[in-house]
Amino acid sequence: MRLVVPEDGEHCISVAQKDKRCLLRGTDYEYSNCRVIVMKIDLDKTDYFDDGDNLDVIYIKGDMSYERDTNVEIGYLMRGEYYVYVELDWNEKV
Repeated sequence: MRLVVPEDGEHCISVAQKDKRCLLRGTDYEYSNCRVIVMKIDLDKTDYFDDGDNLDVIYIKGDMSYERDTNVEIGYLMRGEYYVYVELDWNEKV
């Protein structure tokens, strides 16, 4: 997904999965592996305004978790345009 950061500063990006407590007791439910990657769009190296075929990005930070919430905390994120990539290895037990 595309993320526009309007001003420099500390930012946190979170992904939340359905809570186990939303299901009946005894339901065999496990949280799925979740990966989050934040990349800054490098407008100096991208033909973004032409056809957009050559999108260059700069890796900023990422994290993964088997917990309900996966958080990527970035102490200082500069103003600009970013992509946030989220991937879940969906656990289909429920």
